Amino acid sequence: MMRLYFRRVSCIILVSIMLFSITACLKFTDYDGEFIDLYSVAVNNVFGTTGYIDDGEITHDPRIHIIETDDYGRVLYFYNEYDMYAWDPSKIDYGMAFVVMQKSQRGYAYYYPDKCYTMYFDTTDDWETISDNVDTEMLELLKEANDWNQEFNIEKCAKVPISDKKPEGKLQLRDSQFDRILYSYERKNGYTGAAEELYRYSYYCERDSFGRELHYVYGLTKNKYDNDEIDWGGCEYAIIIEANGRCQENGIVKILNVEDTPALINELKQNTKWNLEE
Repeated sequence: MMRLYFRRVSCIILVSIMLFSITACLKFTDYDGEFIDLYSVAVNNVFGTTGYIDDGEITHDPRIHIIETDDYGRVLYFYNEYDMYAWDPSKIDYGMAFVVMQKSQRGYAYYYPDKCYTMYFDTTDDWETISDNVDTEMLELLKEANDWNQEFNIEKCAKVPISDKKPEGKLQLRDSQFDRILYSYERKNGYTGAAEELYRYSYYCERDSFGRELHYVYGLTKNKYDNDEIDWGGCEYAIIIEANGRCQENGIVKILNVEDTPALINELKQNTKWNLEE
């Protein structure tokens, strides 16, 4: 009996260790924090976000710091999914932004599309340091653009369902499609390499009312341009894919820095008639 008992105990311990090991390797990307409405606005708007902090082995909830609320329910907050230990100097680091949510009610979060956030980057993830460094004038401009302390105007708002997960795109896009898009774009800028050397990965960002999708795309160029210089660095792009799975000639823009990203994306949307029926 004693031998059987020890066998059972050993089996239980072994199974527990295996389950713990498997769990430790899994990446749980659903948000488990207390600000699910603020999370929903951020991941549906801020370009390049994944909805979680990825440190390589496990994932963590993004950090959300409420800065201020106004008399009509608006919330100004800082959204941060940046991992300072995984910083890659060859990439533009996204995942930090100041955001304004207009209202949260009945399962939906409301915001002003294309005006609700300002991207920001700091090489630390410490909120106290970031709050000391931030330009207060930038925050005032963000508040002004979002009608801070004025009556709620639903006519100017978009809304998203409050959810603990960043939504996924509906268009099933293959790597080869992104390769062709990047290759065509870079060829016009003097690139002479092979198409398959460009695309690396992408993130779905948002979808308009007519099936267009905005994607963040990361590519890597390794061959010569016409000036005989070799670019071994990463390139980041905003790409709008039409509902038919194609990309217009003016549906792609290369991102060069964090600060200019929102303006570039707004211009990209205007060029591709985002949220307008053909």
